[in-house]
This record gives sequence, structure tokens and C-alpha cells, in this order.
Amino acid sequence: MSEEQKAELPPTKFRKFLKCVWKWTKRLLIILIIVVVIIFVGLIFRNRVLHGGMFDKNGGIDRVVLIVVDGLRADAVSPSISPNIYALTRNGSYTLKGLTDTPPMTPVAHVSLFTGQTAKAHGVSEYFKWWQMIGAFTWQASIFDYAHEHGFKTQVLIGWPDKKLNDDEERSLWLFKMGFYAKGVDHMSFFTKSPMMKSERAFEMLNISKPTFMFLHFLENDVSGHHFGWMSKEQFVELRKIDDAIGQLKKNLERNGMLERTLIVLTSDHGGLNKGHGRCYDIRCLRIPIIFVGPGVKKNNKMPDGQHIYDITPTILKIIGDADHRDFEGRHIPDIYVR
Repeated sequence: MSEEQKAELPPTKFRKFLKCVWKWTKRLLIILIIVVVIIFVGLIFRNRVLHGGMFDKNGGIDRVVLIVVDGLRADAVSPSISPNIYALTRNGSYTLKGLTDTPPMTPVAHVSLFTGQTAKAHGVSEYFKWWQMIGAFTWQASIFDYAHEHGFKTQVLIGWPDKKLNDDEERSLWLFKMGFYAKGVDHMSFFTKSPMMKSERAFEMLNISKPTFMFLHFLENDVSGHHFGWMSKEQFVELRKIDDAIGQLKKNLERNGMLERTLIVLTSDHGGLNKGHGRCYDIRCLRIPIIFVGPGVKKNNKMPDGQHIYDITPTILKIIGDADHRDFEGRHIPDIYVR
């Protein structure tokens, strides 16, 4: 039989089946792409559509700066190791016996911090589980949602050391981006320069673009801990750079007359022991500093021990005068308010 004759043969039932399967597969793929795009666009813009109450400068506060020093052990906050961070404790309410959530991992702690919920409630329990992060950021209200409700313009400035990232770090960075997009953050920057340059960039944003709620993240301390060990001299070198950067940010705010109307909240996501923390349940991995400085906050005031990272969002809302009932597992920290 010639090739021309073969080509003229009617298609077999199997060929018909394959063509039918391919036709419906293409249709399903198109539908899936459309659904994903709709969901993604909806997540990006939902806060901008649903939120945006008038910011009434509650309690004399013009702006909130939430600082996380990644991997900062509470016992590293001292006049000799981190004098500028330690000085914040003298000017506000603090505990050096705060506790992160468990397991003591960055994504777990950050979601607990942002939502005021425990890990059991928000469902993030591991590194780099994108479905957990999507679920948490999609269905859990966060500090960024509440900031938008009060009319705050939100800014995220993530610090990432200037180095080649491994696969896990790339995934972590992608999940951070996805999560903040999902929460409708108004502007995000991923900054790979030094802590001091990051501090200057943060001040520039606060002074020029004027976000009223800023999340500022320093990762260098954690990276050094994993490379050289927690509480090593090499880690202290990086921590002092971060400490100097935080001190400079405070000076810049004070010089421009902005400090007295700024609420500064400083904490960490976990501690560390040897060169790790993720599966460590030693108190040195769990204990973190929690510091509040600003209008309406008592000065040189030691909080009760055992406050948790998921108590921070309810406490920020209490300080800015949020009167709405919130279904938090965390509770606002008592006895730190002037009024």
C-alpha cells in the first residue's frame, strides 16, 4: 500500500479518542489559566478594594515601623553587643523573655506575627510549603489588612544579603513576595545592600513616599548564625551592623521631627543554637525580644515574661486605638500603656 493510500485511510477509533482527549485537555488548560489569573488578580487587589478607612492618627501615632531582626536571640540584646537595640528597652516597654511560635522557623513565626494566630490555627508548620503559605495568606487576616482598615499605607522592605541564593532561599524569597502580594501590600522592596544602606533607604521611604505602616526586615544576623554559629564573634559582627543601622534610623527620624509620633516595634522570629534553629526546642531557640517604643507606651517598663510573637499584632492594634472585636489567639500585652 502506497503512502498516499495510507493517508487516505479513515482515522482509527484510537486516533479519534486521542484527538478528543487533546481537545478537552486544551479547553481545561485554558479554563484553569483563566481561573488562576482571576484568583491572582483578586488577591492582589482585594485589600485595595475592601479596605482604606481614614487614618485618624490614633493616639498621636503618625506611623508604625515593625522591625524583625532575623534570628536575634534575646540574650544578644545587651549594652555591649547591641547598644542601640538595648537603648530601645530603656525608652519603651519590653521583654527579653518573649517566645516565638513552634517550630521556631521563619515562615511559621512570620505568619504568627502577622496574623495574631498560633501555628496550629494558621496552618504553616514547615519551610517552603507553598500550599500552607497560600492558605495562610489567603484566608487569614493579617496586620497588613488591619493597617489598611485604619487607612495606613503599607510598605515592606525585606533585607536579603547580597549573595547567590540556594534553591531553598530562592523558594523562600518567592513565597515572601507571593504572600505580601496576596495581602495587598502597597509597595515592596527587596534590598540586597548593607544594613546601614537599608536603614537609609527605609528612612528615605518614610520621609518621602510616607508609608504609615512599614515592615522592615534584617536577615544578615540569621545568615551569619547558620554559617558561623549563634552567639559567635562572626555573628556579633553582623548584629552590630544591624544595631548601628537601627540606631541611625532612630537618629534620622528624630532629626526630622518624626520620632515622637512613630511607634517602633522590634522583635525576632526565633533564636538559635550552634548553627541551626528549625528543629530546636531549646529555650535559646525559642526566646526572643519584644520591644514597643512610642506614643502611648510606658518607658523603661518590663513586660511580664512569656509574651508570644502572636501577641504583637493585637498589641499594635490596641496601641493605635483599634476598638473592633478581633478573633485572635494572641492577646494584647497588658500594663504597657500610658493611657
